[in-house]
Amino acid sequence: MNNRANEILNGLSEEERKQVLSILSEYQTHGYSKQLDNIKYADYKEIPVDIVTFIKDRHYLGNAWHDGSGKCKLYPYWEKRLKELFPDNISIDYNSAIFTGSRGLGKSEMAVTITLYMMYRVMCLKNPHDYFGLKPTEKICFAFINITQEAAEEIGIAKF
Repeated sequence: MNNRANEILNGLSEEERKQVLSILSEYQTHGYSKQLDNIKYADYKEIPVDIVTFIKDRHYLGNAWHDGSGKCKLYPYWEKRLKELFPDNISIDYNSAIFTGSRGLGKSEMAVTITLYMMYRVMCLKNPHDYFGLKPTEKICFAFINITQEAAEEIGIAKF
């Protein structure tokens, strides 16, 4: 091991160190670690799917994203951008996104889809309030913001 790895391991408690070494051993033996997955997904009652699966799979939004001939209408540009926003099924790399450009590029469609995906991921949690550090009486809200309230209602909320 290099010095940095030793420094990190030495900063852990004995129990933490054993768990890290056990996880590394699982990776070395099997190529993955069930222990690490158990830690990553401990807050979830259902493990969420990734953003592309959410859009393309007919168990989620797939019916809405496929035309009558069965072709998926998600453009490669947007698929790439969505993978940047959501690199895996539980992470997000940004806390804001602003979509600009001319009419018809899919900005509103993406905003609605992203909001649906985020709501889905929240619904997969065992206890969303605890996860976000909220009191049980607080509400978790999703907002559509546009140049006017009418535009937000017609373009965002109506599609949602």
